[in-house]
Amino acid sequence: MEEERRFISGIVPRVEKKAPAWWFAFRENKLLVFQEPDSLSIPCLIDFAELELIALNQHYLGHLDGRDCYAVELVPESALPPGTGLEGLRLVYRRLDEALFWVATLAFSPFPDDRRLSMRTPSCSLDSQVSLASAIFLSVMCEIIIENFLSSWYVVLSRFEKPILPST
Repeated sequence: MEEERRFISGIVPRVEKKAPAWWFAFRENKLLVFQEPDSLSIPCLIDFAELELIALNQHYLGHLDGRDCYAVELVPESALPPGTGLEGLRLVYRRLDEALFWVATLAFSPFPDDRRLSMRTPSCSLDSQVSLASAIFLSVMCEIIIENFLSSWYVVLSRFEKPILPST
């Protein structure tokens, strides 16, 4: 029987990086993976600079089984190291370790989506900018809410910050 893996979210990384960490690097919506004949793996390095890639942003996520996890946004159009590739999250499901997959879904969320929409609330005419993904999610949720409740109610929704990893 396989041991249950545990992810604990965090905000502040360890002061000194002594042990290898998981680096979930994204270019747009594609995850950087090491491609092996029958599997994929996430870079596990002490410092992301070992890959000789430039990061636009870096966020500490927490740790999986005591190993730090970081989300990294890659510079567009930079050359990738040999043996690596970029793949969408849906394509890596079941080809990547399950616990790492769920952390990868978390790692994708800190980066803003450049595709933004203007939204205006009808009651107070407040203008706001939201990401395309958020706008689609909110519009679906608002239609469901409006059908079931008063149309003047407004709801604020947020993402979950910590995935629930299934036990194996």
